[in-house]
Order: sequence, then C-alpha cells, then structure tokens
Amino acid sequence: MSFSSKPKFVGADTNHNPAMGWYREMGCSVEDLRNVGNGVSDLLIGCAGITDLAEVKFENGELRKSQKTFNQRWRGSRPWITRTQDDAISHVADMRRRARKL
Repeated sequence: MSFSSKPKFVGADTNHNPAMGWYREMGCSVEDLRNVGNGVSDLLIGCAGITDLAEVKFENGELRKSQKTFNQRWRGSRPWITRTQDDAISHVADMRRRARKL
C-alpha cells in the first residue's frame, strides 16, 4: 500500500473547467488551486492588476466547513463565489472597478 502526501481530491464541480474558460475569455490569468486543500478556493484570478480567489460551485452548491473556515481566516479580499458565467462577468467587472480606484 502506498500513501501520497498530496491532499485528498474531493472532486470538482462540473462547471470548474468552464469557469476557468470564462475568466480566460475575459483576459484574466487563471491558476487552478482546487488540489491545494484546507478549504483554499478553487481559482486564483488575475485581472487589471488585481488578484482574487474564486470558489466554483454548482448553482445551489454550499461551501464546505473547511471553505467557510478558510474564508473567515483569509485576510485578503473575500473569495468570490462563481456559479455561472454571469457571476464570472460580474467578478471581472468588480476587479476592473477596483483597479481604476488604485
């Protein structure tokens, strides 16, 4: 029997890969963090000089306890919950608005 030191993969929502594409289509950098574990959000998004985390969920998906704990302890901007393409569009618009204020 072999053991891996990698975090256990819980499984991605079926909209995970499409969500990465939605962000990339809008000119964002996207890094997939879903295998980091410990409640860390699924995606690292870069746009207009702003860096955010995004958690990809099904339309009615709930955050796991570890994700809620991570979000409460995180000292950066609140991770964005992305359920639909419209959510990704709103997120990028918000990032661009914040960039203009810098």
